[in-house]
Amino acid sequence: MTKNWKNSLALTAITLLSVGMMTSPIQSATHDHAHEQEHVETTHDDHGHEADEHEGHNHGSATDYCPEHQMLEKVDALCQAGHIGDLPLGQGMMVRLYDENVAAKTGIVTARPQPIHSLGGETFLGQVALNRNRLAKITSPAPGLVTTVHVQPGTQVSQGQALLTVDIPQLATLKSDYLAAQARVEQSRTHYEREQLLLEKGITSKHEFQQARSLALQAGSDADRYHQQLLNTGLTSDEINQLMEQRHTETRITLRAPFAGTVTDVATAQGERISDQTAVITLANLDTLWLEVAVPETQLQHLHAGAPVQARFAALPGRVFTGKLFFLGTQIDPRSRMLTALAEIDNTTHLLKAGLYGDVALVAEESEQELAIDANAVQMLNNTPYVFIAHEDDLFEIRRVEIGTRTNHLVAVTGINADDAIVVQQGYALKSEVLKASLGASCADH
Repeated sequence: MTKNWKNSLALTAITLLSVGMMTSPIQSATHDHAHEQEHVETTHDDHGHEADEHEGHNHGSATDYCPEHQMLEKVDALCQAGHIGDLPLGQGMMVRLYDENVAAKTGIVTARPQPIHSLGGETFLGQVALNRNRLAKITSPAPGLVTTVHVQPGTQVSQGQALLTVDIPQLATLKSDYLAAQARVEQSRTHYEREQLLLEKGITSKHEFQQARSLALQAGSDADRYHQQLLNTGLTSDEINQLMEQRHTETRITLRAPFAGTVTDVATAQGERISDQTAVITLANLDTLWLEVAVPETQLQHLHAGAPVQARFAALPGRVFTGKLFFLGTQIDPRSRMLTALAEIDNTTHLLKAGLYGDVALVAEESEQELAIDANAVQMLNNTPYVFIAHEDDLFEIRRVEIGTRTNHLVAVTGINADDAIVVQQGYALKSEVLKASLGASCADH
């Protein structure tokens, strides 16, 4: 009995030991798995916490503002230099300089685009000349002595402004003749009116009346002739009226500008005796000039008065001057087989000078107008053309453009407006700021 009990106890112990061995690995695995899940969840939470630290810091969003450049980051070329290449044609981003005086110190210069027409075909040689319809050679009306020179070459004068004062002895004689003629006018008029009254009363004859009338008309004609001679000498109507009132035969006369313009030459000096045959002052209105164009006879079918032309000059790169033909020569040069045509061109800037040579092209009447700028204004970034446009002293826009036909130093550009202030000099300084930003030197790295 005792032996059976011992055997039963041993069997029970073995059974419990087996169950314990089977149960322990399962619990351990379960505990390890739970610990791994806890670790994974903790790691996931940590990553989520790191993402939250940058949540909302998305450069270029609609609301992000750059305090350094004082603008939204989405339009800031220095914060978003990597997105400049995404700009469509005609769109831009802004570049703010760190100091409003930087542009002036750097030598940045701006200019407005120039309207041009797309040109085709040949260009012709042209030479600038003064507009002879607005050119005056001032001479003295009679030999005299220069007492005062009021102007010098380059002086801008208005119509009627004094140019030269000359002492003319003959002027005294002319004034005396005029005063005498005026006295005869008064005398003859009084006699005529008296004869007319006597004729009406039947006291005088018709012959005497007609004779008095003839003398009055002759006196008036003489006075008008002397009056015109005084005007021809340069006296004004007011000065002649003063002569009648003061009856002073002053011999000095002032030569005045017949129109507004620029004094281009002064060929006399104070104290010099001058004649009435030599010009002493040359005056020209430089707002419009003439262009003498040599055109081959093979191009005659394309020429007509009023045809628009454009001229460009190597001495004035980036400039286009427009005008119209107004005269076609009547004879072909027998040696060169060229015809001379004249065009009147605008020169309100006074940049053109007589004697300049340039290339002249006829503008096709059906051609479209384009905007052109100095070729130096175009800046290339990754083989893409851009221009910089000034908005404020320290604020510029970098704008994506397309370039077209280039003539000399001028290039047609699409993507700009006629009133844009295009940077035409030292644009590379602005480009350098953009390049530095694209390498990481921008506020996008805050």
